[in-house]
Formats: sequence, C-alpha cells, structure tokens
Amino acid sequence: MDTTSQVSTPIRVPHECPFELGFLESALHIPNVYRNQLICVSIANSILLQLFTTRQLKQARQNLLNKNDIETMLEALALSALPEDLSRIEQILSDMTIVYDVPPSSETHTVIIRALIHKGTFQSVKLWLEHMPKKPGGVEPTIGHYHLVLEAGPRFCTFKNMMQLVREMRQRGCEPTNDTFKLLAQARWLTTTRVSRIPLPSDFTPIFRHMQEIGLPYNTTVADMLHVMYLDKQRFRYAEEIVVLYNDSYSDLLPPGLLWENEWLLRLSAAVKEGGVATGLKLISQYREEGGKPSVRTLGVFMQRITRFEHLCSVRDQLGIAPSQEQWSMLLSKCVKRGTISEMLECYNEIRNEGVMPTASAISRLIQFTSRPLRSA
Repeated sequence: MDTTSQVSTPIRVPHECPFELGFLESALHIPNVYRNQLICVSIANSILLQLFTTRQLKQARQNLLNKNDIETMLEALALSALPEDLSRIEQILSDMTIVYDVPPSSETHTVIIRALIHKGTFQSVKLWLEHMPKKPGGVEPTIGHYHLVLEAGPRFCTFKNMMQLVREMRQRGCEPTNDTFKLLAQARWLTTTRVSRIPLPSDFTPIFRHMQEIGLPYNTTVADMLHVMYLDKQRFRYAEEIVVLYNDSYSDLLPPGLLWENEWLLRLSAAVKEGGVATGLKLISQYREEGGKPSVRTLGVFMQRITRFEHLCSVRDQLGIAPSQEQWSMLLSKCVKRGTISEMLECYNEIRNEGVMPTASAISRLIQFTSRPLRSA
C-alpha cells in the first residue's frame, strides 16, 4: 500500500479553538495514524493554555487592589453611610472572592462596622450585624463585633438599645460574657452621668438580673468594677450597696462558703469606713482564723481609705495580695485629684515600676490635668 497517499500537509490547530475536540471529530479525512497524535497535541495545548491563563489571572489580581486597599475603600464607603454607598459595599464584598481572590473575613466586617459606628446610626449598625451571614462570604458576627458596638454605644445610642443588642446577640448564638456586661455597666454609668448625676446602685439591677437569667456563673467582675467607680467618686455607701445588690441577685445560687465570704467583706468594709485601714487590718487575723483567704476583693474594701502609693503597698504586703489594674488606677486618679504635677508623675512611674499599666480612663485624667498649664501658657 502506498503510504504517500496517507501523508497530508502538517496539521494546524486553529487558535480560536485550540482544544475543542469537535474540531478533531470533523477532520474525518485525517488518517487514524495521525488522529491519535492530534488528540494528544490538543490536550497538551489545553493544559498549557490553562496554566498560562492561571498565571495571567494571578498576575492580573496582583496588579489589582490588595487587601489593605480594599478595606480602605470599604471604610470610606461605610463612613458616608449613604444607601448607594452601602450598596457599593455589597458589590465589593461580592467581588472580593471572584475578582480579587480575597474572601471577606471577620476583619473585613470589623473595618465596616467601626466606620458605621463613627458615621452611621445605631439602626444601620444593628442591621449590618443582623444581615452579615447573608452577605457575600457568609461571615457570622463574633462577640468582638458586638463588643465593638457596645463599647462605642454611649456615643450614638441609648442604654435601652444596648440591652436589646445583648439579647439579640444571644438569640443568634453568640453568648454574652462578663466582659459583655462590664461594657453594659460602663455604658449605664456614662449615659447616667450625662444628666449630671451619679447612677444609683438600683440603676444596675436590670444588668445583674439579666446576667443571672441567662445562666452566667457568679463572678464579681462587674460589681467589683462598679465598686471601684463609686469609691473613685467618694460614694462609699453606693460602693457597698452595689456589691450587696449583685450578691443578692445570686443569693439563691451561692454555696455557703461564698455567702460567708460576702458577709465578711461587708464587715471589713464597715470597719475600714468607720475606723480606717488600721481598724480593718486588725480584723484580718480573725478572718484568717475562721478560714478566710484574702483576695483582690478583700483588698478592695480598703481602697476607700487608701490615698498614697506607700499605703497601698503596705496593705498589699500584709494581705499578701497584688492589687488589680483597677485598684492601681484608682490610686492614680486620687493622686491626680489632690496632688501636684510632680506627685502625679511620681505616682504614675511607681505604678509602672510595679509592672502595671493604669487604665485608659486614669491616664486620660492624668494627661488632662498635666496639660492645663500648657494650655494656659
């Protein structure tokens, strides 16, 4: 058989369809000996083209906006809070995976929520949290997102709004913690002091009741924080009452040991209030003999009479308990109220030498006071 009749001109695969086998099927005049070769060449071309396209796509994405650029753009749109700009945010979130290969994350929504808080209304922030799972990327709100709103709450919403937000976060499977209720209590304090009055202990009853209702274990973190805040304002009676109020809300759930401890703390507080630190310390030996173990809460009852760094260090050494950040900060605040600039700075440096950074609130007071001469100069 003359094989020369089987040899045809070199096969050229059209560029417009380099890997469509339909082209091969239509080339019936090509002998079988070449058809298998052509199929292999076509498949190889297809793989090479796909690899080339992937490299091109990666390079193109790299030439587009990066994650920081995208978040800057989202922040700018959220700061406007206009309906059309919120719609643009939705489109960008949708494009992040397809175009930029950067799926929306929890951090992406943090940028948006922070901007909405700065410019928007409580309703716009609330709706964003509510609809987050339905938005591109399907990101669920985290407790960090809710805390971001609660921390800023007093600036742009009512306390009632914040209480409702805590209820809703739990309904969506995000369980509140003691830190959640600390933020709520701080908000209650701030929204009340706006009307030029110190909040009553009873103002915090709804918070304590809600903590108990949702099954949050007994933890004096919130009450201790409020106790320090009342002492800082020289409201000693309120400081005692807030602790009693919190303990009463859990009284049916507390074991005998904790009930005994709470009674002793009230006894120590009364002794310190009437006779000073020395009187309170005299009771500590009896407290220990009966099985008591000093804690930060024990040290807290002495804070109403402690005004100097060396006094706090002395009580600390006798109790064998390190003061908390709040207690050191309370000492600094007292120093700011009564002392000279040199005394304030000395107190601050001594606290820092203890390895403690005072709270932002205490540092803010220090800065405000020390900058007064500069403003008047």
